[in-house]
Amino acid sequence: SEVWWFCRLERDTYFLPENFRWLVATRNLSTSEPHYLGVRQFFEVSRFGLIFNDGGPGIGLSEGALLRLSHVLAKARWLDDGEPPDFESCAFAGGHREDLMLAVCLREAGVGPSALTTDARGREWFGIRPLRRSAELAPPRLWPFAAAAPPPLHPGGGSSGGSGGGAVAQAAAGDQSAAWNFWTGRAHLYMACAHSNKFWMVDTPVSFNSFKNTSMFDDA
Repeated sequence: SEVWWFCRLERDTYFLPENFRWLVATRNLSTSEPHYLGVRQFFEVSRFGLIFNDGGPGIGLSEGALLRLSHVLAKARWLDDGEPPDFESCAFAGGHREDLMLAVCLREAGVGPSALTTDARGREWFGIRPLRRSAELAPPRLWPFAAAAPPPLHPGGGSSGGSGGGAVAQAAAGDQSAAWNFWTGRAHLYMACAHSNKFWMVDTPVSFNSFKNTSMFDDA
């Protein structure tokens, strides 16, 4: 019998089907079981109590997950034009947070984001950057991860943290600002290998993202 996986991709997602097949095979994933694959984002946990797979690099759903989801969608409410979703219950709504809403609907179906798309070294199978920019993706290193922000910078480049603090804060801010949403809340995944990993993608990545337009696919 045929084996089907269903992948939701965006216009600027560079997707490698053969590597997706390799992921499924090496992780021994059955499409009859409920699997929700992608790159997990943790930065909305404080607002919505929800971990979701980022839509940009693509999302993979097994037949089992899609079947469960179909039962939830059949009962989901259609929001009126202009009515904002609360991301507490599954609903059909306008806007650009469909990846977050998909996670809400899957949660109601009893399906959560798979942890199997992150390897033991904290590296991801789904990429949030184009290939040539993957080396720039690095975790914050210069202040404790739990800190809300580095010391505030003054217009002259100084910092309220004392002599030299401005340079440290500026460097830290540079590290964090490049992909603050990606690194937020995932210290438990990267800390063990924060100083040894050269790249934060596996050797056979499923996808790349953030090309802004398809003419940049040559960068993949």
